[in-house]
Amino acid sequence: LSMIITRRKGTATFLKKSLSGFINYRKGDITPNERFLSLFQWGYHHPQLSASSKIVFNNCAAQQNAKNKSIARMIFIKNGIPTPKTTIINEHTRTFPKIKYPCIGRPPYHRAGHDMFMCNSDGDVYLAFFRGARYFSDIIPKAQEYRIFVLSNKVLFVIEKIPKRENGPINWNCTNAPFVNVKWDSWPISLLPDSIAAVSCLGLDFGAVDVILDNEGKHYILEVNTSPMIDSPYRQHCIVKALRWTGNYVESYGEKPAITNIDTRSHYKKF
Repeated sequence: LSMIITRRKGTATFLKKSLSGFINYRKGDITPNERFLSLFQWGYHHPQLSASSKIVFNNCAAQQNAKNKSIARMIFIKNGIPTPKTTIINEHTRTFPKIKYPCIGRPPYHRAGHDMFMCNSDGDVYLAFFRGARYFSDIIPKAQEYRIFVLSNKVLFVIEKIPKRENGPINWNCTNAPFVNVKWDSWPISLLPDSIAAVSCLGLDFGAVDVILDNEGKHYILEVNTSPMIDSPYRQHCIVKALRWTGNYVESYGEKPAITNIDTRSHYKKF
């Protein structure tokens, strides 16, 4: 069997059926002498399996970088990835620097549209901090939002979030706003290099990158998800095809795929 896959309970359940016979699906602990060629960690890290695998996709340190959103923002800034201006408040010193208002405060660990604190004053920031917020971001007026799926420096597919309208204005803060598939010939090519770089600078091999565009067409990377929801047959097909290709590559060459990123449409072929 080419690959072991770990996943958080309740996520990516389609993988068990779709990759039956190709991946090793099991429950429980491994024995001390077991060794594996490759391990793919879907949002869940398994220290014992990691230590027993020659090749690990999405290692534990990289996943921690991605899951701690404040750390991820700092890594983006350090590596020149376009991201909203972000201020981190140190939990221990509780030093409150000057912040541009309005802004949004969030805790380091959060999911979807939960735990968002709108701040218009120092008092709001203090209150948000004591409710768990640790990083504060400029508010970007969103015109579009995409999620770009990347594996081994290759874009697998792109989806776009369709906002809801309530009494006229666009309501972006909806956890149930649908995503639609973006056809290959409509991929937002200008967003792909920074999305690939965002996954790479966190140390990840796979990730779903959330990208927004403002009213002037400038893009910002928000975060990278390591266990994204895959809820359509087309997207599931793309993931399964990518994992099969990755497993076969590792089995043939004994190393991770090395793909050079070239920012022309002809090199962003569909998986």
